[in-house]
Amino acid sequence: AEQWTGSKLNVEAALDQFGADEAYPLAEMERHLQGPLSEASQILCDTDRDMLRGVKPLQSAVDAGRVRQLSTLMHDARWQKSPAELALAEHQLAATFEYECKKAGASGMAYPQVVAGGPDACTIHYSRNDKRVREGELVLVDAGCELQGYCSDITRAWPVSGTYTKAQRLVYDVVQDVHRRCVEECVVGGTLRAIHHLSIQLLSEGLAELRIFGLLPPDEIAKEPYRLVYPHSVGHWLGMDTHDTSSIRHDRALQPGVIMAIEPGLYIPDEPKYGDFAGIGIRIEDDVAITAVGPRILSQDVPSDPLEIQRLVGSGLPAR
Repeated sequence: AEQWTGSKLNVEAALDQFGADEAYPLAEMERHLQGPLSEASQILCDTDRDMLRGVKPLQSAVDAGRVRQLSTLMHDARWQKSPAELALAEHQLAATFEYECKKAGASGMAYPQVVAGGPDACTIHYSRNDKRVREGELVLVDAGCELQGYCSDITRAWPVSGTYTKAQRLVYDVVQDVHRRCVEECVVGGTLRAIHHLSIQLLSEGLAELRIFGLLPPDEIAKEPYRLVYPHSVGHWLGMDTHDTSSIRHDRALQPGVIMAIEPGLYIPDEPKYGDFAGIGIRIEDDVAITAVGPRILSQDVPSDPLEIQRLVGSGLPAR
């Protein structure tokens, strides 16, 4: 295996790099666990791991009710980051995303990148990334890198031609205002669930102003129609995984050290009835840390102001 894919982390590396007190090959797992598992009054272990299936001493402990899921406790610990962990999350991102990330020291990408031009931006997890982006379209990029085990998750949408059309700018302004106001609510004592409800309310007001649903008022849009153009949550926990600590509820009070992605968006179907707005998909996503003095946008060096984006895109276009 090493001839094909390179050296693996072995027993010595586990002791040296991870600081383990003891380390053994997986083939010896059952023999070494027999004694400790039979003597322990309570065992913390995620029994759904493939490597643990069929380990008889562990199964006996499960049957005896002495096993408690470790992931619940680990998610609780991972949800709130230490000052040292927060320092790792500020790694600079640049335009040529994967190249620049790896050049700057990232170990790899946090998840498959979304690079969607035109109406494909309305597909939330579009992953084909194989079409030509065209003049007059927007291109939406949702990407993140991984540095020392910690993930980033950032989304921007910019005009291929260097200038937003009137319709694109109107939708962008709605999403940007919702993003700003949701980030302002990322404070100690707040909740991700409350921020999501705020995003629904604000986006519904914006949709009413744009008349995406005709003359339907905001309170009616917020009941159900909004889901057609805003089908996801406003955010998620972020850390050692892109969607981290899944057992932490969205109504848990935010604490200093928590990091989450805030990502309101609008995705208007590419249908004639939506006129100039048809096929416009815009999401603005930043990584936000909760601090005692308010929200801190870790990805603030990636421009989101539409005028700044136009200047940045324009600087990379050939002279005409």
